[in-house]
Amino acid sequence: MKIHRKSKGDTLTTAEKFIGGMGAGFMAGIVIKTIRKVLNDSIKTVRPGQLLEAIRRDTSIWGAAGGDITRMAEKIPKSLIDAGRPMYQKACQEYGSSTELVLNWLKEDNPVLFSLIINTDGGVEWFDRQVKELTKNLGLE
Repeated sequence: MKIHRKSKGDTLTTAEKFIGGMGAGFMAGIVIKTIRKVLNDSIKTVRPGQLLEAIRRDTSIWGAAGGDITRMAEKIPKSLIDAGRPMYQKACQEYGSSTELVLNWLKEDNPVLFSLIINTDGGVEWFDRQVKELTKNLGLE
């Protein structure tokens, strides 16, 4: 069925707005799932002892994975990152910060590392720096 408009200046119909909004939400959801997957793929090789050492020495856990994260980010279309950025930022606001959001993911996906981070002196502050590094490499900040 073809929809006829009186002129180019006509506003979008309710259905068009819904479909457009659904598409943007869908794309943003993909970006958020991608961020979570990149985090999990990057951190799954970190052993608890390595994590504690990184916190104590204030070193990055991404290390060599930083390049991998950047390469993964380059494979994500810029338009998808751009579409997902507002939804990611909204989710961060709902949780209070990007670190709180990612800690919640980690709590569900890797409870051992989550526990080490929150129960080690300076762990949450250290993890905050790690999250900022990750989101910067992904082009979200």
